[in-house]
Amino acid sequence: MGRKLPLLIFLSLVQTLYGIDMSGKELGFYFRPEYNRAFYFCSDISAVGAIELDSRYTIKSGLALGNAGDEFDIKLFASGDAALPFALPLYVGLAWTYNGLPGYEAHTSAILPLISCRGRWAGLSLGTNLRFSSFFGESAVFESMISFSAYVNFLDNRILRLRLRLANFSDFVAGNMGAYSLALNGTIRMTEHSSLFHEIEMIQSGSIAAAANLYGVAYRGGVVFSW
Repeated sequence: MGRKLPLLIFLSLVQTLYGIDMSGKELGFYFRPEYNRAFYFCSDISAVGAIELDSRYTIKSGLALGNAGDEFDIKLFASGDAALPFALPLYVGLAWTYNGLPGYEAHTSAILPLISCRGRWAGLSLGTNLRFSSFFGESAVFESMISFSAYVNFLDNRILRLRLRLANFSDFVAGNMGAYSLALNGTIRMTEHSSLFHEIEMIQSGSIAAAANLYGVAYRGGVVFSW
């Protein structure tokens, strides 16, 4: 029986997944130039894909390649969340991000357990950033801090959504408590299956120590396909 148990578990998982309906798919391509006080000019191109299952579960992943000043920059993320069976649009999720600067032997990985309320006009996500960072081959340093993200939609119809977002983490970056950004973005629905995305972002640093400074500004634009 002991040898058969893993096989029975595997067959049960396959049967469960086979019964799940793939209710939505999305693929986006983006270009993001940024000017900041540390590296001056940075930029990257990224691809992000997402799958929705049974209109309750979402799996999302992405890759970004670019430069931070003169250095090659790589970013990765993977996340998943599930809708809770309540009247409110509550979700629990888990995200992982990786940021690497090979030229500095700098590697940062973060795990973020999150709980979110995502409504049509406003939403809030709260969680913990469990981050491991290493530089020049040294042992990784562990940090734990609060992660937050909040948004308000000023307009949301079948053609245009206009959103203001305040957060200290995003798909590709999990920042410090005082390293947050304020972003204004718009999604223009071109057809039933394609949209254009534009975002202007102001990045802040140091506010947790009462020494707030504008760290940088960025633009992000791209196209999103859904079916």
